[in-house]
Amino acid sequence: HGIQAALLTMIVKSEYENYKYMPYPSSILKLLNASIISRYPNSKIYFTCFIADINLISGTIKYASAGHLFQYILREG
Repeated sequence: HGIQAALLTMIVKSEYENYKYMPYPSSILKLLNASIISRYPNSKIYFTCFIADINLISGTIKYASAGHLFQYILREG
């Protein structure tokens, strides 16, 4: 993907670090989007994202998706 994609990845990761401990993935995506739009208003940054919070103790998954098709859980049987 090249240098531009690598730089974009680092921008998104850097911004993500500010929000990664929020309780809901959807909140993370909203804040991440708002932050990138406000910090880089003249850029034509476009990225897709899928965030999942997997709780191994309770067996639950919370997720949010931006720019991806629907996600599916496949279980044995």
